[in-house]
Amino acid sequence: MFSRTFVLAAVALSLLSQISATPLPMPLRRALAQRYPHPVDVIPAYVKRQIPAEQATKSPNGEIELYRRQIPAEQATKAPDGKIELYSRQIPAEQATKAPDGKIELYSRQIPAEQATKAPDGKIELYSRQIPAEQATKSPNGQIELYSRQIPAEQATKSPNGQIELYSRQIPAEQATKSPNGQIELYSRQIPAEQATKSPNGQIELYGRQIPEQQATKSPAGKVEVYARQIPAEQATKSPNGQIELYSRQIPEQQATKSPAGKVEVYARQIPAEVATKSPNGQIEQY
Repeated sequence: MFSRTFVLAAVALSLLSQISATPLPMPLRRALAQRYPHPVDVIPAYVKRQIPAEQATKSPNGEIELYRRQIPAEQATKAPDGKIELYSRQIPAEQATKAPDGKIELYSRQIPAEQATKAPDGKIELYSRQIPAEQATKSPNGQIELYSRQIPAEQATKSPNGQIELYSRQIPAEQATKSPNGQIELYSRQIPAEQATKSPNGQIELYGRQIPEQQATKSPAGKVEVYARQIPAEQATKSPNGQIELYSRQIPEQQATKSPAGKVEVYARQIPAEVATKSPNGQIEQY
């Protein structure tokens, strides 16, 4: 016969299996159905973009749509509350500004504009030149240093790619040249060299003389005009500084004179007057 303990265990197992087979209450079923998705529901992981990435978009209600700009792109804008609006500049564009805390304000320059400056850490300060201004310099890496010229200064040079090199002249120096487009070429003169010319706008043209050649002229401002003589032609004149003025003779007219250096002075005769003389080269000597 079965023992009492075995019988009690069998009865307990039977009751437990009946309890586990009882269906769940309806409220609990609904809660579990809402908590977990249906096994056959499709969860969208990626939606293909309909608008190209380079175009601006907006999503006011969660739906991405094209954003149409109301303000032209070349106009400045601001968005203090997330809404783009026109930015009205309070400071004229030609004035310098700064924005230390993001707010644009007038920049007051502490160093005069005619003085050189530098800003190694973004702060403008006075630049002290170490090399005298009259010496040539170079700055291959942004650092100004002395430039040592390899070609003598009296030789012509060229720098087609920024590198100074010797210039070999193809046209002899005694021939006239022109360079209408920066290229030196032979200049063919259209007007004979014996005719007077002018070039008021850089173009050489024939000069038509308005004043007869037998009249004296002057050109104080580069323009040829008639010269009105203030001193009668029969009076002697001098022009020590280019200004014609009356010449006052210091030596009596009956005395012989000479002017070896352009200055009139008394001529002291070395040969007696009764001796015949000659002057083949301008020098008086005994004949």
